[in-house]
Amino acid sequence: MKKYKVVNKFRFYSFITISLAIILFLVLLFFNIGSSFGANTNKTKYEYYTVRTEDTVWNIAEKYNNKNKADIRDFVNFIIEENNIHDSNIIPGEKIKVPII
Repeated sequence: MKKYKVVNKFRFYSFITISLAIILFLVLLFFNIGSSFGANTNKTKYEYYTVRTEDTVWNIAEKYNNKNKADIRDFVNFIIEENNIHDSNIIPGEKIKVPII
């Protein structure tokens, strides 16, 4: 078996340090990408709202979107899609799921 002798310690330690840093970066990158594939990345919180007589999806969206600068039309569409509402018809007494952004 052949033995190696370190000629320049600075170059050797620099090589080891850089190699370990690259390996650590790749391992962290792998686990970060791997965890995002299997994990549930949907972190949206919801609140249930009971529809009243004069409510519309637009009014409900305005009520829950008042703190954000999101486009109200996008928020209305999001509520409609989350609750499978057809033709924006909501019935008084119905409970709908409203995202809290």
